[in-house]
Amino acid sequence: MNFATNFYSEYKFKKSTWFGFFEKYMVPHIADRIVLNTPISEIDQSENQVILTTGNGVEYSADKVLITVPIKVLQSNMINFTPSLPTAKMDAINSISMGAGMKAFIEFEKKFYADITIEGKLFEAISTDDKVYYDAAFRKGSEMNVLGLFSINEKAERFTSLENDEQIIAAIISELDEMYSGQASQHYKNHIIQNWSNEPYILGSYSYDFNGSQSQIVETILQPVDNKIYFAGEALSIDSQATVHGACASGMDVAEMIINQ
Repeated sequence: MNFATNFYSEYKFKKSTWFGFFEKYMVPHIADRIVLNTPISEIDQSENQVILTTGNGVEYSADKVLITVPIKVLQSNMINFTPSLPTAKMDAINSISMGAGMKAFIEFEKKFYADITIEGKLFEAISTDDKVYYDAAFRKGSEMNVLGLFSINEKAERFTSLENDEQIIAAIISELDEMYSGQASQHYKNHIIQNWSNEPYILGSYSYDFNGSQSQIVETILQPVDNKIYFAGEALSIDSQATVHGACASGMDVAEMIINQ
């Protein structure tokens, strides 16, 4: 479809990204307190303070801990809790669906593709957004021809289940060749693959569905454990679930809860 050209103009990410926003407006205030590349493997709250232990055995202690890892990480038991999290909380955590997910950005010598291509029946595809090809340079003032692919859930598994990025790009180019009579192979220049399902501390896209009442599930997870362990993240935002701003709002709400207790 190319009709979007007639009424839509890029405005949000023309010269910025979510990463750039955080880097500019938030990181400078807390940069000296951020510890990177330090995954926590154990959280022990059996004593007065909470002890967090890294995979290398380094320990950190705190009065309270706010956990914001993706829901898939909690479901995969990558963090060992002592004592174990309450059964009701784990049941709530496991009732949230978080499927496969990926993005790809492919540079071509010329634009041969539509502004946007959605797989499936039009209105059904628009409502689910499970797989979308889109002009990633659309009205950004760039002379580059970059096609983006965004895909989640079952439609993404066709790509994320492959062994490496080379196989993923080969599958994408093959699909585009079928759609555009071999022009993808002919005009291909470069690519970037973001396979979220293969990221060891992400494991998928974002929360997508709830097996039960969303409000009740979220409320159960948000309940602190002994007023020491708290949870936040995009999955726990009622109004803006599955978004960056939803994750931010959830974190702010829980941080305020911690401060006021």
